[in-house]
Amino acid sequence: MNLIVPVSVRQALARYTEPEHEALHVHPWISRLARPDLDPGTYAKIMAAYHAFFCGIDATRRKTGVFANFSPGPQIAAMESDMAALGCRAYPFSGVRRTWVEENRWGVLGALYVLHGSGFAAKTLNANVKKALPDAPRAYLSLGTSKDVWCSLISEIETSQSNRVEKDLLFEGAAQTFRAFGQWVNDVCEAG
Repeated sequence: MNLIVPVSVRQALARYTEPEHEALHVHPWISRLARPDLDPGTYAKIMAAYHAFFCGIDATRRKTGVFANFSPGPQIAAMESDMAALGCRAYPFSGVRRTWVEENRWGVLGALYVLHGSGFAAKTLNANVKKALPDAPRAYLSLGTSKDVWCSLISEIETSQSNRVEKDLLFEGAAQTFRAFGQWVNDVCEAG
């Protein structure tokens, strides 16, 4: 007897966004967080880029009026702490109109999936940054992902199971966020 095990929306979402997700593992700047020659200036640039991106996604979340319980506020606060200790200011993106994700419930949920999921990678990168820069602040990298928030977020993702339109918006929101994040980090870090 062959049993067909249904794939959860979360599993399908991970498969759908795998190319974009994997591209960040070899990203020309983000991958430096895993290298032994990481220097404080590069680390500060990357944190400033992360901070601006998270703030931009959270601004879209607030504008859309959804998912206050999934706000990346703790991550943003941790990045701000790191940036203050590194002596770097927030990236001045406020004058530039940036929309990294569609301004709808499901696009924002896809973006939040990426932001909160990045906490898993951050925990892994934390060990390397600690080795490469023992005195560097790592509040964001050591924060990780809240188990409660992640479980609630995945539960919300699963509610799109039976609605193809919602699922398409969710999947494209996550893929778009992965792509935009990589491009944004590159743009900020290349700008100096």
